[in-house]
Amino acid sequence: MLLAKKFNVPFVVDGDGLFLVTNSIDLVKSYPLAVLTPNVNEYKRLVQKVLNCEVDEEKAEDQLRSLAKQIGGVTILRKGKTDLISNGEIVKSVSIYGSPRRCGGQGDILSGR
Repeated sequence: MLLAKKFNVPFVVDGDGLFLVTNSIDLVKSYPLAVLTPNVNEYKRLVQKVLNCEVDEEKAEDQLRSLAKQIGGVTILRKGKTDLISNGEIVKSVSIYGSPRRCGGQGDILSGR
């Protein structure tokens, strides 16, 4: 991540990388070319660590916007029944029907690997 930032290369963080980032937010803080793709549990840990609260589904869009803004404008793609995407300024939702169950490797597909 540090080398990618040094050369202004975009990168996607998923799976174990999100565990690392949650414990070391500075790795992605204020780097708008970073894209985080948390599932439900990974998102919960991010919210608890960064916003110091629990996930609030009633204010999902506002909370996601706040989380992305607090991390400094990274893009967060919150995976779920309806995917929510924010860069701290805007929130978009994607609810196109796909697989009824998310399988391992979804982040790999999202990142083009």
